[in-house]
Amino acid sequence: MIRLNLVCLFCLILTACQNTFNILTPHTYKIALVAPFEGRQRQIGYDAFPALRMAVREQIETQRHSLFQITFIAYNDNADPSFATKVAGNVAIDPDTLVVIGHLLSATTQAAQPTYNKAGLPVLTLDETPTDCANQVFHFEATPEQRSTAQPNIDAHYREASGGPPPGDSSAPAYLATQYALAAVRSAAAPDGQPTRARVARVLAQQAGCQ
Repeated sequence: MIRLNLVCLFCLILTACQNTFNILTPHTYKIALVAPFEGRQRQIGYDAFPALRMAVREQIETQRHSLFQITFIAYNDNADPSFATKVAGNVAIDPDTLVVIGHLLSATTQAAQPTYNKAGLPVLTLDETPTDCANQVFHFEATPEQRSTAQPNIDAHYREASGGPPPGDSSAPAYLATQYALAAVRSAAAPDGQPTRARVARVLAQQAGCQ
């Protein structure tokens, strides 16, 4: 009986340690950037990626003790609609990816959109693709005021995030869109600290005036 009680006690200790470990190890969710990183249009992706990295780093610095963490992941779509559709499948299959920023070109964005919609994965577009509330596509366009406010920070820190190259035309919009997406994720996490795609989509829809 004593041996059995000791075994039970050991199991309880293990369970408690595991629960403590789970509490102390926040779950990591992702924002995906999908853009061309090869071919003639590759500069669009190379301008946007460090900007996204900057915004996510700032989020990590300000929310070190959050119940969850955010990281980023980038996918190359070669600026090719057919290939973009295949890449979208790889993005959507990862349940930790909460929102997509991309594809930065209308043709690839629109080719990939049905795949994201099927997976319930909201998309922020920076190209000419308009907001489509029914399909969880949300066009983001920064105001001149937002750009002027963000530009000093981009000028100061972008080269560190990019490894040297200066910001380009896609940098400021990508930075601001990432901040916008991060804010949506934070709002979506408000009930219990665990954001979901559906919650993020609802937040973006409300902000876009869809509801």
